[in-house]
Amino acid sequence: MAKNILLTGATGFIGSHVLQSLVQKEYNVIALTRPTSNTWRIDSLQDNFHSIVVSSSAMDFEPIFTQHTIDTVIHTATDYGRVSPIS
Repeated sequence: MAKNILLTGATGFIGSHVLQSLVQKEYNVIALTRPTSNTWRIDSLQDNFHSIVVSSSAMDFEPIFTQHTIDTVIHTATDYGRVSPIS
């Protein structure tokens, strides 16, 4: 049985490579993304993982853990301090 992995930062450089590897190894991946995330790095994988859009840092994450059995969390999200081109 494949493990269920919660992945943050899937649209970033590192996260997109981690996602690709997990998908190739046939893990069940749930990726958390922001509404403003540019998904170009992972668009080709869209049919191979479940995406949940996180609207704010104040979001209640408990439903994610009650609706899905999460075996592992991989956290690759970060804030580089760059100004986002999207306001």
